[in-house]
Amino acid sequence: MTNLKKLISAKNAGFRTTTLTVPEWGGITVVLREPSVGAWSIWAETLRQIEDNNDADDKHSKRIRAEAILFASTLCDEKGNIIFDGEYDDLIANYGPVHSRLLNQALELSGIGKTPIEDAKKK
Repeated sequence: MTNLKKLISAKNAGFRTTTLTVPEWGGITVVLREPSVGAWSIWAETLRQIEDNNDADDKHSKRIRAEAILFASTLCDEKGNIIFDGEYDDLIANYGPVHSRLLNQALELSGIGKTPIEDAKKK
């Protein structure tokens, strides 16, 4: 018989995941999971703060930083461990279209769009 408590509380039991091959990174396979509530909340709050800012350059750099950190919360190794642990500088400096595409796929796992604030206003 399955131990329900153990099953439910297992690492990543509360997250949908997908495994993808990334041709741009030499064909490696990565595991993406949907963002945690905490990571998504920080991202959404950062986007809200960015909307209130009038400096276009500052908006751009803050948006990239927020997106890169959210991406980092979704990228796992084959055992389901988050790869990034607070070390985001290199990721932010090199964040590009491949990262963004992968983040979009992780967001799709949870049904969160790239414009969560605008989406919420439509409801």
